[in-house]
Amino acid sequence: MWSTQIKRTIKTQTEELFRKDYVFYKIDRLERISERIDTFSDTCEHCKGLKPEVESIAAGISELKNGSTHHRAEYERRNEEIVKHLRKVHGLEQAIYNTSLYTLLGMIAGLAVSFALSFILVPELTWDNIIQILLDTKGSYPASGTVHSVFLLGFVPLSIVGRIVGVRKDAIIRKSGRLL
Repeated sequence: MWSTQIKRTIKTQTEELFRKDYVFYKIDRLERISERIDTFSDTCEHCKGLKPEVESIAAGISELKNGSTHHRAEYERRNEEIVKHLRKVHGLEQAIYNTSLYTLLGMIAGLAVSFALSFILVPELTWDNIIQILLDTKGSYPASGTVHSVFLLGFVPLSIVGRIVGVRKDAIIRKSGRLL
């Protein structure tokens, strides 16, 4: 099997890499990419064309240890092009992608809700003094404690809800076998 050969190449190339470099360069992802390319190359001409690219990337891993920043950036760019194809055409997703995305969306929604609630619940709050009140840690403004509490009431729960939704979506992707 082609992907087994690539994994062997990767193993020989990574023997001198430190564990942190192995994680930093996402070598395990490259191994999973090779498996997916091998699987899809029977039915996808583009994947078949990506095989030499993956072989070239795998053969050049040892150069990353002492390579220039240009070489490292090139490695990442080539990997991302392959991942982009696997995501768009084959519907694969990276691990914790949805968790990160939905947590961010929850934070943004939480901030929006917090701003709205702050203006509703704290009448002395205006656009002119909101920054001073938010940054007030000494209690100079009477409403600063209320505003801080309202911000926590909106921001924290919606961030948690976003994270839960993202984790569930990632679990669905993992169960369906679409995880990259």
